[in-house]
Amino acid sequence: MALDRDLELLTSVAFFEGISAEALKLIAFSADPREFADKDRVFSAGDVAEGGLMVIEGRIDLVDERVTPPKVVERLGPGSLIGEIALIVETRRPRSAIAVGRAKVLSIRRALFRRMLEGYPDIAALLEARIAERLRRPVLRARLAPAPQAVAALRGRPLHAFAGIGRPEKFFETLTAQGLDLRRRTAFADHHPYDRREIEMLLGEARAANATLVTTAKDMARLGTAPLKDLAAHIAVLPVTLVPEAPSTLDALLRLAEERARTRLGAARA
Repeated sequence: MALDRDLELLTSVAFFEGISAEALKLIAFSADPREFADKDRVFSAGDVAEGGLMVIEGRIDLVDERVTPPKVVERLGPGSLIGEIALIVETRRPRSAIAVGRAKVLSIRRALFRRMLEGYPDIAALLEARIAERLRRPVLRARLAPAPQAVAALRGRPLHAFAGIGRPEKFFETLTAQGLDLRRRTAFADHHPYDRREIEMLLGEARAANATLVTTAKDMARLGTAPLKDLAAHIAVLPVTLVPEAPSTLDALLRLAEERARTRLGAARA
């Protein structure tokens, strides 16, 4: 059933981790499915976000249209949540979103989500703590350092990167920070269970662009076993380690953002 599939995907979203099955069922039942044909516009940069969108089928490209030609900055697959903060407060879309092939999303309206928070104050407290913890997370004062040999092997080659980790954008930023030629990015939900069709599609897209497909060591560990082991042999990997840095001047801004998050979630619970 579609409802069971939507519930399974909601459960895989890191932002919803720890939320009760009852509350997730309420979200899945009340959210609105929306379908898009290839190259349909899901939303435009600057649009007011009415809530979050979870990809349930196909792919959605986030596109920077401020440049010519427009640049795909991230490709999102099933289980990816677009605009988690928009579930709590009104925001504007920072980038445009375009469907790649036939795509389907689950639209979770902010009004629905906030009503759910009113009925489940424990969940509001959980999300409050999660957002505050993210703002305090040491990774904000650290950098990802890739293995020099791996960087050297990728230098001079067009790259198509994909990742199914907690923050895929950190992996993509690491590649560009090394001066590597990153042409396309595809993000999946954390712990995404890859299937053969997805990997074959990624490899095909990379070949068509004369690019090398590259991923994280964590993702490669999931790909390196049967039945995907033969496909994994055609994918490059970039191992990274986290290198702490001295506290930055961002600390004051992070504290301010934390207080705002607490105030907004407190209002949602009221």
